[in-house]
Amino acid sequence: QMEDYEGPLWYANATFACIFFVEILLRMIAAGQSFFLSPWSVADLVIILAAGVELVLDELNVSALRILRILRFIRIFRAFRLVEILRELRILAVGLASSFRALVWISLFLTILQLVCAVLLVDGLRDLRDTELVGEHASGRLYNI
Repeated sequence: QMEDYEGPLWYANATFACIFFVEILLRMIAAGQSFFLSPWSVADLVIILAAGVELVLDELNVSALRILRILRFIRIFRAFRLVEILRELRILAVGLASSFRALVWISLFLTILQLVCAVLLVDGLRDLRDTELVGEHASGRLYNI
């Protein structure tokens, strides 16, 4: 069933790649040397070149599947372009990225705290087990533990 869609999907992919290629050429002409000073512009150029290489390799039926997968993965970075456009989303992404270091330390602290509480609880319950307040069933004497 997927074979029925491969032709139209390939043409749609090629069409969009050509449109983006023309756009990147126009941006390069308009910006001149300053085009290469913007990291987003360079990233767009790499993505478009990767899409072009992917199309050529796909058309030549090159069996380098790993290369094709890497080139397709690079195209995902187009979505990161939205971060520059939407200011609120950019602020959220920067805040989330900067909080990862704190999250690691908080996770480590909570793990240590849980370990200390578990040791104290086990130690406290061990003393309780030996008292007469706990019945034979709970203390383990019934089963000779």
